[in-house]
Amino acid sequence: MSNKIVLIVGESGSGKDTLVNAVCKKYGYTKVKSYTTRPQRKDFKDKQSHIFVTDEEFDNLKNLVAYTEFNGFKYCATAEQVEQADFYIIDCEGIKYFKEHYKGEKEIVVVHISCPEVDRFLRMKGRESIEK
Repeated sequence: MSNKIVLIVGESGSGKDTLVNAVCKKYGYTKVKSYTTRPQRKDFKDKQSHIFVTDEEFDNLKNLVAYTEFNGFKYCATAEQVEQADFYIIDCEGIKYFKEHYKGEKEIVVVHISCPEVDRFLRMKGRESIEK
């Protein structure tokens, strides 16, 4: 699938990471591990999806093709990361930025994951960062 980058979008708790991790494991695909200034959760899965950096390290990143802010934290991906990956989990605002800034040869495919609110709540209630 190296000629495509599949952007996975959906609400928090909709199962984006679970789905992408399973597909990557089963078929040998790769995903972008986005850079973020968000604190790392204790969950080991967190390390599979993000590279945790300081604000200063984030500001020194080059060739950004994806950028968004969520809950006061920054998230991004570089052109080099995208060129080496098949999937990227992103939010709606990030898709707009991506389409404006990505100049590579890969075809962009957007897939929206939908999930009932109650299921998302049940999945997210165990996260330490969740607020009532």
